[in-house]
Amino acid sequence: MAEAHSEPDNGHEMPHDGVEEDTEVGAAIAMGVIFVGTIGLALLLAELLQGQVPAAFEDPQDPTNPLLYLGLVIAFTAGILLVAKLDLDWIIQAVVLGAVALTMVYLYEPILALIPGLGGAPAFSLSLALGAGLTALLYFYPEWYVVDAAAISVGAGATGLFGFSFGIVPALVLLIAFAVYDAIAVYRTEHMLDLADSVVGLRLPVMLVVPKVAGYSFREEIEQEDVPGEPAETAEEPPRPTEDEEATEAEGQDALFMGLGDIVIPGVLVVSSHVFLGDYAASLDAVVGLSPAVFVALTTLVGATAGFAVLMRSVLKGNPHAGLPALNGGALLGFLIPVLWLFGTAPLIPQF
Repeated sequence: MAEAHSEPDNGHEMPHDGVEEDTEVGAAIAMGVIFVGTIGLALLLAELLQGQVPAAFEDPQDPTNPLLYLGLVIAFTAGILLVAKLDLDWIIQAVVLGAVALTMVYLYEPILALIPGLGGAPAFSLSLALGAGLTALLYFYPEWYVVDAAAISVGAGATGLFGFSFGIVPALVLLIAFAVYDAIAVYRTEHMLDLADSVVGLRLPVMLVVPKVAGYSFREEIEQEDVPGEPAETAEEPPRPTEDEEATEAEGQDALFMGLGDIVIPGVLVVSSHVFLGDYAASLDAVVGLSPAVFVALTTLVGATAGFAVLMRSVLKGNPHAGLPALNGGALLGFLIPVLWLFGTAPLIPQF
């Protein structure tokens, strides 16, 4: 899910409309650079990780794998919402920060081991130190650039890992299933909005934050919002704002937020194209100097980026939106058109 976020009123004057529009566009472009850069890094990491760490699933071609993964995501989401409702936020924080540290060690230890002189124990020790250091920063100083650094690092590694864990057909099923789920979770049940509120408040690296104004502090914003006010038992929950109210509030929004899943899920198809389409390309000529698999991976990324542009047009109007329908839709078009042109339907046939 992607949204803009508003900083609590601190008495400063908001910029004029022209300046504000420029900062909004600049923030959207910066988010787009992060989007493309993280997936590009995932392509590189997939090359390094494949063969060094086991895939997430025993059979990458099993089309039921993405449904199992979706089920796990739904169960994990339900668990987070339940724990948040019980005011046990420390459990969520401990689980996510612990996962960040473990991910750093699991994914980056084999990469560091490729550096001459760092094999074995030194690579493990360095990856452990990196994971522990980044986790400590997230806990003690969760500024937006610290959260972004952790999210990009973990997101690129996860995208690379899942990219060679899902074959072509499972990756397609993954994108379609998650696009449908994201739309339902944001527009119908709205539980994704509650989840976003929980993770934003805890400053966890499962999202990306891009400031729209100079001097923006994610850490100070959350601390201001956490100032105790009316007791919970007597406070009335305010109704969700209407679309017109949200659009009006957009004038004061100071940051763009984007869930990490909005990068990982479409990125999986980009990496999967690069990894698995080579099996079908032995007799095919290069396309504009690129191997067919690389060409399709790039067009898939271009399609996802076009979907990102469509998403940002809506988000900058001030309303939270489900990101995956647009992002996955663009990625699917960017994949299917060149695949059908170059390979025909062979890569789209499930392998059992």
